[in-house]
Amino acid sequence: MKPLLAVLIFVLNCQFVTAQVQKGDKILSLTAAAFPTRAMQDQDDVGLILKVNAEFIVGRRWSFATQGFYSNNTTFVNEGGTSLNAVGVIPTVQYYLVNKATWQFYVNGGYGFGFTDRTLGSAQNGALTIITAGIAGRYKIGKRLHLALEIPYFRANNITIDFEEAEGPLPFIGLSYQF
Repeated sequence: MKPLLAVLIFVLNCQFVTAQVQKGDKILSLTAAAFPTRAMQDQDDVGLILKVNAEFIVGRRWSFATQGFYSNNTTFVNEGGTSLNAVGVIPTVQYYLVNKATWQFYVNGGYGFGFTDRTLGSAQNGALTIITAGIAGRYKIGKRLHLALEIPYFRANNITIDFEEAEGPLPFIGLSYQF
């Protein structure tokens, strides 16, 4: 909690005037996060979530993005013995708090849907609804290339069987390319 508070205090002390991304710009990002899950008591699995984000800047501080994701709960560790996969799309709205030449900091929120291959009872597959809200930033490392970091809080609910698939914050890291 202390690092998040430090980031927020830093952002509130920044000047919010210099623009890096501009109306009409497009940004494509690929980010990933380790995905820890618990299949049963004392059986921890560690998977991976990959996200592709297509962002369209629509104003000086606003953008719309479509995030596509793929997750697997046992990419790295499979103590539970059951591998689960999910895919989905999350349309998001983003607001830039800091938009400078070398870095940007923004907040975002979205609501989307997806599908999982979880088998519980008579349901073989499940439909997901996903709600997400978080903070993110990019740091310029090349002419059009940025290092990307995002920490969304998300909740994925399997609406087929009324089961919460995942909930909580998760740090994503990756690269962004600005067109």
